[in-house]
Amino acid sequence: MRKISIIALCTLLSAQLMASPSLMIDAMGKLNFLDDSGNLAKSIDKGSIAADIELGDQKFRVSYGRDLQGNPNIIIYSNPTNPSNISLRGFGKEIKILDGGVLTIVATPDGNDAMLKSGLLGKVQVGGQTMQPNSVVNIGGGQITQQPIFQQAEMVKKSASGQATTQSGLLKLGATAHRVSGTVMVTYPGQQERPLVAGDVLQEGAIIRTGADGNVYLSPYPQSLAWLEPSSEMEILKLAPDASAGLDANILLGLKQGTITSTLRGIDHSKVSYKIKTPRGVAAARGTTFTVTADGNVIVCSVTEGNITVNLDGGSVSMDISNGFEATFTPNGGAPQQLPMNAQRIALINNIIEVYRQIFGNLGEGGEFDEIEGVGDTDIGDALSDLIDNLEDALDDIDDDLDDDDTTPTS
Repeated sequence: MRKISIIALCTLLSAQLMASPSLMIDAMGKLNFLDDSGNLAKSIDKGSIAADIELGDQKFRVSYGRDLQGNPNIIIYSNPTNPSNISLRGFGKEIKILDGGVLTIVATPDGNDAMLKSGLLGKVQVGGQTMQPNSVVNIGGGQITQQPIFQQAEMVKKSASGQATTQSGLLKLGATAHRVSGTVMVTYPGQQERPLVAGDVLQEGAIIRTGADGNVYLSPYPQSLAWLEPSSEMEILKLAPDASAGLDANILLGLKQGTITSTLRGIDHSKVSYKIKTPRGVAAARGTTFTVTADGNVIVCSVTEGNITVNLDGGSVSMDISNGFEATFTPNGGAPQQLPMNAQRIALINNIIEVYRQIFGNLGEGGEFDEIEGVGDTDIGDALSDLIDNLEDALDDIDDDLDDDDTTPTS
């Protein structure tokens, strides 16, 4: 009988106890998940969005794509319908995503080293170190370095000779295309236009154009979602940290034509600046869900949560739009008035809320993400009836304030 030393036995048992599921990128570019026995449990391709992964008692979702530089981009988060903590081994380190955290990974093309970015919510641990919210961990050559997201970050890459080289620079954020349908094209200055596909990660300068049947849902920042509706054109003007302003992200989306609806649940507005620039001026978010439409020189802004500040025509027109209202800005049309949002717009906003829930889970107050009141369990007719009643009440109030002498005779 072969004798096994106590040391060897302890080493074997220790290895078995420490074994944990892992992720790796293979030579074909597939993202593979292995169970704790090292067997392939799930393999996903580039362009996979919210793919369900089950490893033992762990259930979570993964989106996988590549940016324009060919770097693999991986987003890992808990399954919203069955949340659980996530424990994996990747890039030579133990990775834990706890309490509803979200982890974004940008790997080198060879898949050996990576930059890990934590979100605002939950907790992420790498190699036993707890990441601060909105921070970056770089794994290169087996070493871990952690920095705030707006500081200089290092990405370790390997040259063709296999020697490790280091490239320094301010961390670049990317807008991930979570869902794409119909005709959606993207281009950069001086480049040929091409179809946008789910999983693409867009940088500053990207110009996105949707056809009459086109829709795209982008995430310019973790736990944010921007829906570019049909027949629209938008340019990513700014998408980067701003250390001088203490911002983790300075986001400026240039809406040239069409409609964009944004929902910003889970974002700390003291750390993230989010603005929509139109041909006439800028709408700055102070809430979480709002819509901006640009039709030539006519601008329409709607708000369902919080408020936005709109500054047009060099500041000559300025307005704070409150929750549940919209305002239409026309050229030489006088001061715009706030009116209750119409039922059609409410229904469309509820659409992005549902898409957000499917991608990120519930990130509202108390963990809930409710539909906007007026549509949901009720139908459009009920919502329209409520809006008409509100308008009639407003007109009655105006009529009570007018004397007979103040009115214009009709006969």
